[in-house]
Amino acid sequence: MQGIVFDIQHFCLHDGPGIRTVVFLKGCPLKCQWCHNPESQNAYPQIMYSKEKCIGCGECVKACPQKKFSLHNPWSCDNLASDECSACIKACPSGALRLCGDIMNTETLFKEITRDIVFYNHSGGGITLSGGEPLMQPDFSYELLRCAKNKQINTAIETCGFFDESLVPKFHTVTDLWLYDIKHFLDDVHLKYTGVKNDKIFKNLHTLDLLGANIVLRAPIIPGVNDNENHISMLGKLAGELRSVKRIELIPYHTLGVSKAKQLGKKDVFNPDVGLLRDKINLFFNLLQKTVACEVKIQQ
Repeated sequence: MQGIVFDIQHFCLHDGPGIRTVVFLKGCPLKCQWCHNPESQNAYPQIMYSKEKCIGCGECVKACPQKKFSLHNPWSCDNLASDECSACIKACPSGALRLCGDIMNTETLFKEITRDIVFYNHSGGGITLSGGEPLMQPDFSYELLRCAKNKQINTAIETCGFFDESLVPKFHTVTDLWLYDIKHFLDDVHLKYTGVKNDKIFKNLHTLDLLGANIVLRAPIIPGVNDNENHISMLGKLAGELRSVKRIELIPYHTLGVSKAKQLGKKDVFNPDVGLLRDKINLFFNLLQKTVACEVKIQQ
């Protein structure tokens, strides 16, 4: 079984218990303007171009078999899925071009994951599927998690919650922890900044709760979008209504996605002022600690 993976990170400490290997899968139904992994949004391999590394030699243009590549528009090539894919990238002497997204099969990827099994066993860690949205590649993701459970490896999914509800009971059987993102409670604001409404997200969350899933609510705090006490109050209320929520994690917006968005050729990159964000998050942390029974954490 094959899937498209754009990164594998070992020895991670913030994506579930213990030491973990995080597998990042391509494709997401949301198009969050602040996304810190914008390269994850499209479900196919993409060219990333770093203008700062480019020496203007033109070798990439010469190498393109389709004669579509241009230094003025490095993202014009739409032939990445063919056998001739990546000719421009291979020809680049300065590393200004790279391909984001590798087609991998579950057997090869699982061998990579189990290299770290001794660390999982000693730390209570395991594997976390992230992205993008792992449930956009449901068969591939399920097979990875099933193999992990057969090896008694702890499993986690980081999800935006926007997926077909029929997947909930299936994935519940192979997922030890759900890291569940909450972007915004107001439907119109959620649609404006992510491209989708939030009703399906909350429905799937409540279904998981009824099944007794182990849930951590993750709240990215975005300046000008949800960095207000009303959002935090609603987050605390939601956590109080759900019996399966073990923790709330506040995740400060950071600018790591800005340079990657530019490398993908995106225009009008979202880049808000983060000057007062840390003070606000400390305030939100204190408010939640007073109002919810579960653990509250600021992700560093």
